[in-house]
Amino acid sequence: PDNDSKGATAPHSGDVEIPGLAKPLDLGDILNPSAKANRSPLALGEPTATRQPVQPLRPGQRPTAAQLLAALQSSYRSAKTLETKGASSFKVEADGKVIQQAGDIKFRVLFKRPNKFVYDSGDSKLSGDGKNVYRYSPEARQYVKAKMSKDVFKGMVASQMGVGVMGLILGADYGPAFSSMKLLEDGKVNGKDTFVLSLTLKKGVACPPEADVVQKLWIGKQDLAIYKNQVLAKIKPKAIEGHKGKMPRLVKTTVTGIATLFKHDHAIADSAFAFKAPPGAKPYEKPKPLDLN
Repeated sequence: PDNDSKGATAPHSGDVEIPGLAKPLDLGDILNPSAKANRSPLALGEPTATRQPVQPLRPGQRPTAAQLLAALQSSYRSAKTLETKGASSFKVEADGKVIQQAGDIKFRVLFKRPNKFVYDSGDSKLSGDGKNVYRYSPEARQYVKAKMSKDVFKGMVASQMGVGVMGLILGADYGPAFSSMKLLEDGKVNGKDTFVLSLTLKKGVACPPEADVVQKLWIGKQDLAIYKNQVLAKIKPKAIEGHKGKMPRLVKTTVTGIATLFKHDHAIADSAFAFKAPPGAKPYEKPKPLDLN
């Protein structure tokens, strides 16, 4: 079968991105959704993507790219509970020279339907107990509390480039996000046999118009879990007025996440989602305006 799908849309199904988180979420505006979330092409709820039905994946069958994405989405979307954890890394290169990198950035995602979750990316933690949502910053030792709403989930999904854990769990329609998809040669992650799915993000829709972004997912053959998630973004910087230094011709950013644990449909107590302020943590208070008179 032809495993390439140019201009393909995400198949009808559920969805999920959990194991193998590509990068820590940008949590800055999640509790106060900005225009970024409103501009996101991803609609939550049951995906309505493909106009042409995708045949279901059969045991032992080598799928097409569209079949694999549909099966992946359905697997995550149907999970009543889900837990995954692992570590991610990133590297930034300018004309082939590494200018910034970091590794072993721990992440953990815990989810229980309909709206209880914990999303810990190391430098920030977002959690929801069903009624309220909390964002805690270990560096500032402060936390923010807000009422739980759909906008919180919209912000989480919009903060991820490409297929993400929360988007898959919440049933995001990834149809508008990709210009093409392709099934690559099989791989192996931590001893697990995987399919490898390559997704090209649509410029100006799912990524900036000046960027070329490709996401690769290593998906377990036995459990349809994402065990590795890699996003490669390439951009040719434009000259900046007043900049005296040499501008690089090409900047590449690679973000890789590898899951060390993936569980679903297991018992999770509601107490696991209760926010407990760490010792010394204080509620965030907006700075008072300065009186310059």
